[in-house]
Amino acid sequence: MVGVLAALPIPLTYALSPLRENEPGGHDIVSFEFAGSVQRANEILAAWRAAGVEQMAKYIQLADIVYPVVYSAALAGCAIAAGHALRRAGADRMARVAPTIAWVAFAAAVFDYVENIGLAIALWHRPIAPWPLVSSIAAALKFFCIAVTILYALCGLAASIKRPRA
Repeated sequence: MVGVLAALPIPLTYALSPLRENEPGGHDIVSFEFAGSVQRANEILAAWRAAGVEQMAKYIQLADIVYPVVYSAALAGCAIAAGHALRRAGADRMARVAPTIAWVAFAAAVFDYVENIGLAIALWHRPIAPWPLVSSIAAALKFFCIAVTILYALCGLAASIKRPRA
């Protein structure tokens, strides 16, 4: 169930395109996460205001209060499952890092919350230094942690597929 909740925003993002990212000059929430400067954050906010979608960005940020817990729990579960699959496949050294990788998934959520502080300041107040840069660094670390966890889970999946059935 947690996995389904964690994956739900993926098709919704493509179906809704709420922030006009599919239009020339449009920006999605990830562009805002990586703004990196007060000037760039202000440019994105101005584009959203002009397109009438600034409120949608606020709704997305409100949903992101809960979402990091959901996706990090799903990723941590995948890491633990991957560790079991790797152990069954005889890759004991790789299997031993499963708990560490699960914690990396939770670190992604922590970085997401740090990022969200800066985004909230920009959305409900105005972009001020150093928050766009802090949000950008935290977003990069969040995506790195997510990528590490997914790669480990894929190793576990590959081990379970490769393993002969008893």
